[in-house]
Amino acid sequence: MKHQRLSWVFLALALLLSSSAQAALEPAWTHRLYESGELEKGVKEFGQPVFSADGKLLLASGRDGHIWAFDTATHKVLWKRKLLNRVVAQPALLSEGRAIVADTGGEIRLIGLENGEDVWNSTIQTQGSFHGKIMVHGPIFSALDSANRLVAATLTGHFLFDVGQQESHGFNLFSESTPTTDSKAIFVGFSNGNVASVHPTKGSINWERELPHQSAKIQDIQAGPILFGNNLLAGGPGTGLHLLHKDSGKIVFSLKMPGVVQLIPAGEDRAYALTWSGGLSEIAVEAEGKISVLWSTHFPGVPGPAALTEHSILFCNGNGLLSLSRKDGSVQSYRTLAEGCASGVATTQGRAAMISATGELMVWRVIRP
Repeated sequence: MKHQRLSWVFLALALLLSSSAQAALEPAWTHRLYESGELEKGVKEFGQPVFSADGKLLLASGRDGHIWAFDTATHKVLWKRKLLNRVVAQPALLSEGRAIVADTGGEIRLIGLENGEDVWNSTIQTQGSFHGKIMVHGPIFSALDSANRLVAATLTGHFLFDVGQQESHGFNLFSESTPTTDSKAIFVGFSNGNVASVHPTKGSINWERELPHQSAKIQDIQAGPILFGNNLLAGGPGTGLHLLHKDSGKIVFSLKMPGVVQLIPAGEDRAYALTWSGGLSEIAVEAEGKISVLWSTHFPGVPGPAALTEHSILFCNGNGLLSLSRKDGSVQSYRTLAEGCASGVATTQGRAAMISATGELMVWRVIRP
């Protein structure tokens, strides 16, 4: 009888979440990228969609190297292009109607959004594959590849440097970290557990700091780094969160947070931290160099790359699309899908997009709760 009562409790909670889900996320339109038979074999890994700055165009990438551009108003395909390798890393959109695309074969190219064709005559080839975000800073962009190398080049396609740790580092559990910059240095977290400050054009190492870790196999710095004034917040599944001084790399403060895999900037002194087990916390970085947790919540499932709206945090957790309140982490909406999600989430004003594991691009209306 006890187990039966618990089952009814869980059922009631599920119905409550289902009913509240109708208020925050409404289906807008869908487009099937692949037929079901095309996905029976191979890696079911899709790229993270991205909206253009004005939300009129949506880019989506597939498991076999296809890239689609959609008109978000008419839902029509503007163009479709096939690359040799999968595009998992979210393309970086530029204001001039262009996008930087990095693929799992280690190639980086600049394409025009009007037709998807290369702007550069040749691509930049690296040692590893790209899964994380690309950072654009002024006339330069940089990204970290799976070979633990920070790659930087100009927007005109001129290669600047390729720097990092070359020794074997086992495996990355989720993704590579995303670099950040204060214009004087590029800050990046490597898969060997080190955070480094790198000269933005020369690639020379200003300083490098190994973060304390609990396992020799789980050292990856995947969360952050994020700049907060003179400090830098970074961490990983086996290291927890650490605040470092950006000029010296000295650890200022540490916070235990096992399994942290994502950090999302949320203002001058705020960030959201997500863990591999479904934990979500709002973090405050205080002026005196301390980290405090304002609130924490938990929802089962490994979170995919998350995105923010004014009031919500959205991410796929394998089973479906979650919308949580930025105020306290409460569930606003949970859209379960038969085969789950297989991508990160993109957001623009009033819209969100992701790709299901069955190869369907799904666009949602985000309704203010």
